[in-house]
Amino acid sequence: IDYVKKLLVDNQFATAEELKAVEKDIRNEVQESLVAAKAGKPLPDADLTKEVYSTADFQSEPQTFIRMPDYHNSVGQKL
Repeated sequence: IDYVKKLLVDNQFATAEELKAVEKDIRNEVQESLVAAKAGKPLPDADLTKEVYSTADFQSEPQTFIRMPDYHNSVGQKL
C-alpha cells in the first residue's frame, strides 16, 4: 500500500494530503459499518449455507452437503 501511495504522489496523480483524506474517509466508513454489523442480529444457521454456489444466471444452487473444517460440523448428508 505504501508503494502505491508513493507512486501516486511521485507521478502527481494525488497529493499526500488527498491520500490522507481518502484514508480517513475509508476508516470512518469501515467504523460505521462495524457498528452497524455489531448492532444487527446474527443470521439463522440455515441462512449460512444459502447462496454458497450459484448457476451461470446467478440463481442459488442448493447443496446437499457442505463440508466444514471440522467434518463433524458439516452441513447436510454426510458420506
